[in-house]
Amino acid sequence: MSTRGVFALIPQLERMDDRLLLLKRADGKGWNLPGGRVEAGESDLLALVREVREETGLDVELLGQVGPEHKFQDDVAVAYLCRILGGDLQPTKEAVAHRFCTSDEVKQGHADCDSTLEIKLVGPPDRLGRTGRMLYDGFSIMGVLDQAAPGRAIVASGDELEVVRTIGCNVRVPRLDPYTLTGRMQSS
Repeated sequence: MSTRGVFALIPQLERMDDRLLLLKRADGKGWNLPGGRVEAGESDLLALVREVREETGLDVELLGQVGPEHKFQDDVAVAYLCRILGGDLQPTKEAVAHRFCTSDEVKQGHADCDSTLEIKLVGPPDRLGRTGRMLYDGFSIMGVLDQAAPGRAIVASGDELEVVRTIGCNVRVPRLDPYTLTGRMQSS
């Protein structure tokens, strides 16, 4: 049976840096992006709003898909850029801790030097797995986000992402990858 998973890239925009929200799962499986399975009859939007609320206590709106759908056997995972509308970030029955982390903190495996980030970034040897790819696509666009026109979609094209805006000019940025010498995804 195939499953569809949706995951939230939630930036801490008021700090104007490259922090994204991660959560420490209550089931002991380390740190991950907020999100989960789309249930029968749910849209991606409804599923992700529900999952983020259940895991963080936050209310969010989806701004646009970031990058491609990631397929693995019968499973599909997709990331969406989200904006916090309200709620209170708090531990839940599904997540015991939350942190806004930078790409450097994730790469080094710690957040603010007080907690390890047991996030599985590696898929095949020396490559990002799908969770890591979605997370680093999120970090890739942090420098070009604009609260007035954040982008309705972020489309992957090889080693670049294009932020497609409703207002203003589209912007192309390199896709980050911590496993390359340059720190950027290399075209095949």
